[in-house]
Amino acid sequence: MCIRDSKRKETKEVKEEKPFRRKGYREKIADKLFEQIQHDIGAIASNSWVISGNFTKDGKPLLANDPHLRNSIPTTWHLAGINFEDYKIFGAAIAGTPAIISGKNGFLTYGMTAYMGDSCDLYSEKISEDNTQYFYDGKW
Repeated sequence: MCIRDSKRKETKEVKEEKPFRRKGYREKIADKLFEQIQHDIGAIASNSWVISGNFTKDGKPLLANDPHLRNSIPTTWHLAGINFEDYKIFGAAIAGTPAIISGKNGFLTYGMTAYMGDSCDLYSEKISEDNTQYFYDGKW
C-alpha cells in the first residue's frame, strides 16, 4: 500500500500488517468463551456513588446507582413496592425474584453494582499419554 503525504508531496511504501490471530485450538476455545461472556453480560462496567448529607441542600445523603445491565425486551427491571403494617419498601426488582434488588425503605436506600470480578480462571494442561503426569514448568 502506498501513502501519499500531500504537504510534502512524498509517496511512501507502507507494509500492511495482518491482524494478530490466535491459531491454536485452546486459544480459539478461550476466545469463544470470552465472546459468550461479553454477550451474556453486556457492558462490563457498573458504578455507584454516594454524596454525604453534609453536601446536600436538605442534609440527607444522595445515592446514584447504575448496574449497567443490557437493554432487553422484556426489560430486566420493573418497579415494585411492598407494604405491610408500618413497613414499606419500594424499588427495582428483577422479574421472578421475590426481592427489591435496589431500593429504599423508611430507614435506608441501597443499590447494587453488576460485579464483574475475575471469578473464573481457564487453564490449559498437557497430560501424559498414560494420564499419570502433567507438564509443568518445562518438565513432566
